[in-house]
Amino acid sequence: MVNTDRQTLVSTNSPRAYQLRTLLPNYNTERPEQILLSKMGIGYLYLDEYLIFREMNRCAERFLGVTAKTLLDRQWFVICNLRPMDRNNLRALYDFFEDLQVEKQMEIKWTVKGCDRYLLFKSVPLECESKNDFYVTIEDITVPKMLEENIKHMDRLSHLGLIASNTAHDLKNAFTCFKGFLQMEKENESGSKPEQWHHYLEFIQNSLEKFSSFAKVEQQNSLEIIHPQKTLQDTVRFLQGHASNKGIHLHFEDRNRDIPPVVANELELRHVIMNLCINAMEASKQEGEVIVELDYDSERGNVAIHVKDEGCGIPKVNLSRIFDLYYTTKQNGTGVGLYNCRKLIDSFHGTISVESSATGTIFTIFLPAKKAHFF
Repeated sequence: MVNTDRQTLVSTNSPRAYQLRTLLPNYNTERPEQILLSKMGIGYLYLDEYLIFREMNRCAERFLGVTAKTLLDRQWFVICNLRPMDRNNLRALYDFFEDLQVEKQMEIKWTVKGCDRYLLFKSVPLECESKNDFYVTIEDITVPKMLEENIKHMDRLSHLGLIASNTAHDLKNAFTCFKGFLQMEKENESGSKPEQWHHYLEFIQNSLEKFSSFAKVEQQNSLEIIHPQKTLQDTVRFLQGHASNKGIHLHFEDRNRDIPPVVANELELRHVIMNLCINAMEASKQEGEVIVELDYDSERGNVAIHVKDEGCGIPKVNLSRIFDLYYTTKQNGTGVGLYNCRKLIDSFHGTISVESSATGTIFTIFLPAKKAHFF
């Protein structure tokens, strides 16, 4: 039987002590108990080749909330019955001790006397005297874990502010364009297509839903196969009223008749194009021209979307920062529009870039053409 009251856990001249020097760099062969118990504050478990607990220090007793008698000389699975725990923690603990052949670590929530603490288990399998020994260290990571949770909570509050800014920005653009769209329909006295109304009412609804569900894990809209010609044509048509009110000529040009479909989210792609066009119109003088151009690079397999204006351009000092969150040069800007555009294009596995001079600015989006094996 193992004497659980002894102060020296292992003989300083034993092969196991040599292995502990590898496990614990600060191990002192003269006073191992001081390193293991007092100084390092690390729990220590030793299992023999049959996965039976043979040694346990006082720090491990304190972390686990049990005495050595509870574990020593018993099979590894007894540790799974020490405390009530949920299925995920139980599964993690079971998987950890079931296979100690490789170095690994596991975080687990452990309750002692009604208090929750987070423990980090590390396994180090060591071959000693022609048999397999297994060492497990336990560290109390409750403090850093709680700090991590507090940081996550602060991030979520910050995320709420970002969503609020995004929502305000999106709704402002949507209602401005919607007003122009209605004015154009009224002047033309033409019946608008129901799908046009549906698309942009859906956009407004989507913006509000993102704001109302901020407390949940952010979910991206699902990707789908879309035909960019129709998406761009509908978006430009929707913006015509706003462009007309500002005295801007807005055009769509299809440079290639054989444009393949892309994998994206249609509503979010409309959102990106709408943002770029509104920015282009705001930068343009009256009677200026804004062009939305669609092309296909067959060599690279990319569909290219260009939004061009004839404005005064963007200063070089600002070009590297225009996609940064909250960066804006507009007096009433929020600094989230272009940031959100880049984020959405990234989610489509595409890229967005900008070129600018004193005679105008070009935003270019590259989206990978849909491949047969994508879905």
